[in-house]
Parts: sequence; C-alpha cells; structure tokens
Amino acid sequence: ALSMHLGPCTNILPADRDYKPFVSIHLPVRSEPVDVVSKTLDALARLSYPTYEVIVVDNNTDDPSLWMPIKERCEQLRFQFDHVNPHPGYKAGALNLALAKTSVDAHLVAVVDADYTLNSNFLEDNVAAFRDPRVGFLQTSQRNQNVCANRITRAFNPIYDFFYDITMLARSQRNSIIFAGCAGL
Repeated sequence: ALSMHLGPCTNILPADRDYKPFVSIHLPVRSEPVDVVSKTLDALARLSYPTYEVIVVDNNTDDPSLWMPIKERCEQLRFQFDHVNPHPGYKAGALNLALAKTSVDAHLVAVVDADYTLNSNFLEDNVAAFRDPRVGFLQTSQRNQNVCANRITRAFNPIYDFFYDITMLARSQRNSIIFAGCAGL
C-alpha cells in the first residue's frame, strides 16, 4: 500500500471527487477543556461530506464537569459518545475502542485530536486519494491555531512547516511517511 502526505501543493483530479465512501471519524478525549472539544465537535458537524459518523471516546477523565458537557454536545450533534473509566491504553486504547464501535459501512477511518478543528472540506479534499487502491493511508498537514499566542508557539510553527511541507512531502515520494496521530485517514 502507498502512504501519502497531502501538503499545500497536492492536486486531486476533479473526477476523483465523486468518490464518497462512508468515513468513521474517531476522536479520543481525555481531560480536555470543554470549550476546546466543543470547537472540535462543531467543526466536525460542519464537514461538507455526505456520509460519515463521529465516534468520541472519553477515556479516564475523572471529572464529570469535563466529560458530561461533551456527552451532551455529542447527543445534540448525533455523534456517538463513550465515557470509559478506567480504560487501558491511553490514546491508543481509546482509538481501539472507537475502532471496535465503527460502523460496518465504514470504508475509511479518520483520526482527529480533541484540540484540532478541521476545515469543512477536510473529507471532500482528502477522501478522493483513496480512489487509488494503492493508497493505504494519508496524513494531512497540521497548523497550530495559537501560532501567535506567545514566543514558544511562534518559534515552534516553523518546525511544523518544515515537517509537513518539506519532510513529509519528501518522505511521500519514497513511500515512507509516518502517521502523525491527527488529521489523517
């Protein structure tokens, strides 16, 4: 299988945009601020894609004031929500649970972090790559939302730029990219 990284210079053929398999989006959450996860959930609800599900797994959050509002928001959005405590395996454990709960109709799985908001066209732009049966997984670029928040975030953003826009594109040419754990299919 091929691995792909879609960076800023990638072009998907318009004919491939007709390919619309069912996608299961997995969102692991653990002790995240409610407003942060709510922004992520709202972004998922705004995806311009016809057939997808969202499975949110909150693992090992002890404080109900953190996970109960997320459960309520998921119910409003008709997303699946599971709170498990205790649950082994950290993020991987949550993703394994989500995988076990994935619809049998799903042809693709997307992973999104609890503090990451996808563009509304994320699935539209990226699912088409899987029309090529050689594509095994795809990693998209990521950008910080708080790039100008302080000296650390300003200094770190060029590292992301280098990793996603240069390193991953070069690795894609050699079929050797890695899955970064977020914003991938």
